[in-house]
Amino acid sequence: MAKQIFAALCGCLLFFGANGQSLSKLLESIEENNQTLKVAQAQITRQSLENRQRNNLPNPEASAYFLPFGAGKNSAYTEYQVSQSFEFPTVYRARSQWNRKEEKRLQLEYRQKRQAVLLQAQSMYWKYVYLEKQKRQERTRLAQAQKVFEHMQTLYEKKQAGILDMNKAKIAWMNDRFAFDALENEQQKVRLSLKQLNGGKPVDLAFEIIEEDFDLPDLEVLWEEKKLKDPALYELKEQEELAAVNLKLARRLSLPNISLGYNSQGVKGDVYSGFYGGLSIPLWKNKNKVKAARELQRFAALNAQTLLSEAHAKLQRRYREYSLLFGRFQGFQNAFGALQSDALLYKAYSLGEMSFMEYYTELQFFRKAALQMLAVEKELRLRRADLLQHRL
Repeated sequence: MAKQIFAALCGCLLFFGANGQSLSKLLESIEENNQTLKVAQAQITRQSLENRQRNNLPNPEASAYFLPFGAGKNSAYTEYQVSQSFEFPTVYRARSQWNRKEEKRLQLEYRQKRQAVLLQAQSMYWKYVYLEKQKRQERTRLAQAQKVFEHMQTLYEKKQAGILDMNKAKIAWMNDRFAFDALENEQQKVRLSLKQLNGGKPVDLAFEIIEEDFDLPDLEVLWEEKKLKDPALYELKEQEELAAVNLKLARRLSLPNISLGYNSQGVKGDVYSGFYGGLSIPLWKNKNKVKAARELQRFAALNAQTLLSEAHAKLQRRYREYSLLFGRFQGFQNAFGALQSDALLYKAYSLGEMSFMEYYTELQFFRKAALQMLAVEKELRLRRADLLQHRL
């Protein structure tokens, strides 16, 4: 019995480990084909171009006058001017720095959307995997239920069993058939959802055997890792730096705008020409802009501190819940050796060592325990994927 249980557990590990390589390929495909991610990437490109456009120089200006009517007798008065206005040079440098920071922040937002999509796909995939494992169990049980029904039918025909026992065996067989069909239906729903995430393209869920376990890094190691790799947390630092650059830009916007150009005016034979220069003093337009930028910087610092603290507390809670669930799973594994497998129960029944009702009662107890263990194992997979989302 111990050898059979050990072999079954090894088979489970191989089965679930087998899905790691396939999962990796699936996530690569979804990342490439997902329409939500394509739209998000297009929005980032558009926003980045708009930000760069704000740092362009204004269009140059050209104007001309031709005044033929007046007291002069020699010729008409003419004047033309070409000029270029621009903000103070240091403004462009500060705005360019702001654009780079903002583009990095936009990329972090995209990474968050990408991770959300891939986590959803990963969760669906593990649901598909555990439905597949349930199907494998149910397929064996369905075959056994059919053999039991046929055996009871033979006994009934030989008048060695009553019609009530035969009908119970038939109902048990039919229930197993319905359960198997329901699993196939649920699995098809998950496959369709994965196909939708994959941009409408069919998904390949082939299995390859690799090793995988339920281990997690220590809590504080995991926290330091998340601070470096989780885009939602890393973005907090970027927002602080962006607010600092925004304050620098607001201060430089208080510097005057400059206009330079060339001007020529006069009448024929009496023309004056030379260079043109001007300043635009921003007395009113940028009023309170520096104060607002300073408050934004203060808010970004306080917000980052608050959200980091909340994220740490949330991670501690989820890590503790995972540890408790893992302990429950290990308890199932230890207790599972005390249960009889369906194969041994069927053998005992076929040898006449137990009645149909005894066999059916024991079998339901074993199946309930197996499904509970499978549900806990699936929940472990989903929680582990959530805790390690930053690695996607």
